[in-house]
Amino acid sequence: MKKKSASKSAFFNLRVLIGLCIALAGISVALLGLDAFAAQSAPVTIRNHIVTASRDPLVPVGFDCSRIEELGIHKQENMRAGAIMIACGATEGGSVSSANGFFQRIGQALKKLFIPLYGSGDVNLITGTETSPNITQSETFTWANPDNPQQVCVAYNDSRGRNASPINISGISCSTDGGTTFTRVTNASGQSPFSGTEGDPVLLYNRPTSTWFTVWLDTACGGQGLGGYKSSNPTDPTSWTHFCVHNGGSDDRNSGWADNNPSSPFANRMYISWNNFAVAGGALFVTYSSDNGTTWHAPVQLTTGFIRDVQITGDKVTGDVYVAGMDENSGSGCTSGCGTNRNNKIYRSTDGGNTFTNTYTGPSFVGPCRSNSGFFCTMYSSPAYWRHMGWGEPAAYNHVVGLVYAQKDGSDPGNVYYIRSTDSGATFGAPVMLNANTDPTKAQWMPNLSVSESGTLFATWYDETPRTSASCQPSSPTNLCYQMHSNKSPDNGLTWLGDQTTSDVASPLPLQGDPGIQPTYVGDYDYGSAILAKHVTSWVDGRNPINGNSQQDAYTDRELGGPSPTASPSATSTATASPTPTATATATPCLVGYTTQTTTGTITPGGTDIGNHCDDCTTQVTLPFPVSVYGHAPVTSVSVGSDGDLHFTGPYNKLFWWMGCVPVDPGTGQDPFLDTFFPNYADLVTDTSVGPCPNCGIFTQTVGTAPNRQFLIRWKANYFNSPPGPAQAEFEAVLTEGSGTLSVIYGVTGDNGLTAVSGIQQDLNVFTSFSCNEATLVPGLRVNYIPTTCGSPTPTPTSTPTATATATAQSPTPTATATATATATSTATATATATATATVPPRPTPTPRPRPTPPHRP
Repeated sequence: MKKKSASKSAFFNLRVLIGLCIALAGISVALLGLDAFAAQSAPVTIRNHIVTASRDPLVPVGFDCSRIEELGIHKQENMRAGAIMIACGATEGGSVSSANGFFQRIGQALKKLFIPLYGSGDVNLITGTETSPNITQSETFTWANPDNPQQVCVAYNDSRGRNASPINISGISCSTDGGTTFTRVTNASGQSPFSGTEGDPVLLYNRPTSTWFTVWLDTACGGQGLGGYKSSNPTDPTSWTHFCVHNGGSDDRNSGWADNNPSSPFANRMYISWNNFAVAGGALFVTYSSDNGTTWHAPVQLTTGFIRDVQITGDKVTGDVYVAGMDENSGSGCTSGCGTNRNNKIYRSTDGGNTFTNTYTGPSFVGPCRSNSGFFCTMYSSPAYWRHMGWGEPAAYNHVVGLVYAQKDGSDPGNVYYIRSTDSGATFGAPVMLNANTDPTKAQWMPNLSVSESGTLFATWYDETPRTSASCQPSSPTNLCYQMHSNKSPDNGLTWLGDQTTSDVASPLPLQGDPGIQPTYVGDYDYGSAILAKHVTSWVDGRNPINGNSQQDAYTDRELGGPSPTASPSATSTATASPTPTATATATPCLVGYTTQTTTGTITPGGTDIGNHCDDCTTQVTLPFPVSVYGHAPVTSVSVGSDGDLHFTGPYNKLFWWMGCVPVDPGTGQDPFLDTFFPNYADLVTDTSVGPCPNCGIFTQTVGTAPNRQFLIRWKANYFNSPPGPAQAEFEAVLTEGSGTLSVIYGVTGDNGLTAVSGIQQDLNVFTSFSCNEATLVPGLRVNYIPTTCGSPTPTPTSTPTATATATAQSPTPTATATATATATSTATATATATATATVPPRPTPTPRPRPTPPHRP
């Protein structure tokens, strides 16, 4: 029985979870939490003494506690600074609440109900054994492999190695299935591969060497410098090797970015920014590597005093580098209490990180807070908890620079704002509030922002909208406190689609129960990023109690990249209003496209049955030789779909057949169609669920000898909704060794393509459509898809005498065209073009085509 209907499309926008009501539980645990944290709410003075003995590797023997402020220890966010503050009596370590174990069993019973979501489903990054009290995981940096969207990794602080020797407060989890599942990378000793590191994650991917780089505060690089580990096989804990970026003793708050645009004038450079508290009380620095991480450039100093390193990013088109900084009350932070001023700052480099200019200093605003603890403001009070100063994240695409941050508005402890610059960060427009909830008792804070190669923006933050109690207390599993919310822009920040939830459920406020970690710590940032296919973001979550206490786990989710707001723009020379105007380099990407050629051919019978006998499924097939599409890295396996689809991006999560011309958009319910070939994409089944189908299935065979082999993939399938009378479709894809040409040969089909589409797409913006629901796929027709050496940067539908190409996506509901300015005509050379400033209306979310249940067949 089929499970598809128009109404089922709601599945992709709603997570329907069962809600339960639990009375009085939150109040009881809240009172327990108050007892556990009562001591921390009282002021603590610094003990003026010398540390004469220490078993803590983070606390050096001989440290003079009276120098905490002189050395800027109280301003630093790293684990070593927190440990010194604990040892000197300036703060206390985390503690474990005595909440009743009853709540551990029922703590996750409250779920949200019928709320539309961004994202594809929450995934807990923390797999394997957890041993209390070293169970704190938060502060995340998320990155996806641009050459293999199935590979996604998240680095984070992980206290499981807090007491290891050497210390190891760093962790990573990786996915090989696009983000559906993750595994925490663990070596034989039960720790991460990052021995000697102290957290503060940065995670980058280097394309030329296919290597992942993590950067942390590293004891092997000067005591507390910047270093890390690199690997080309990140899931193998034995594959990571050590390197140093900067030798120092007081480095803090590092960030990073990799320029993965091959057309950038500084392609493949990796950049690291940080605060060095050994220079001018915390000066801001940047370094970079131009040789794939072999060496690192001498540090470039951006400031003469303390400006917080918020995050670093770069323009995905021009290669310009941007550092977002923050002036925190002229260096005084929140020492005078909640309600002090901040200023956002932007520093820009147009020469690959060699020099930077402070292009923008924003107006003063009040940082988000409810209370304070020493230098830092906190988002919670009684006790003071979750230090945060309003930090966010920048993103840049084709001279448009965006920044998200949080601020306090009157009695409202925090709202999330976005500011946008169209002149490379010189000037910014008025702030736009991204959160919809304006209840002055509920906070929104700690946002991150990512931009895809198609120019879509995705902002995510912590949001107290689901909170129902008067306040939140750490460790209470049933007192639901916050949920991850997001807002998405389809046009590079010009407009926003609206605030919706991203995480599947609301989370209680997680306890920081590790006595070796600063007690107000719940992570200081979450770095989000994006590739063409998707945005990836992670956060700290308290839904999984341990010993009856909510505690900090790192979670992640992903959102499809979506359509391009502009027509694949190339970098243009743009004058800026910076004090030292600099013309940016022009970089025009060379994009591979396809043209079609028709001839005649005959299907080759036989072959090996690959075992694909199903409705709406894919089977992974190993190729006898590598094949490249759209100029991307060659692959040696493909996913073959029962509906006549061929995916060159690896294992594919297929749920439904989606109606629509090429480019086919599956919406948010399954993986996007990237590097996908559609020989005869129709509503097909390769089993007998809708009736007899003699010799049906998918069959492969290799013909010829190397280096002139061909790999044949032959479909024979039933139509789910048959044409008048039972009917099958037979067609064959041909992959040729040493050639980028893809071919398809058509046999007898029930309707000659009247209910099928054919073509190839890199994504929703670059594609070639051959036919769309036209009776032109006749027996004996062969269509060759021939790659161009440098195609148009816009969708390029083609047309032949037997097929009319179109750039209009057809669906059961009215749709927007794929480009703003053109559709293909019936001439043999028609193409769709668009200027770099042409905007594209958002594509509506497609829905699965309604299909009646077929009559019973004897």
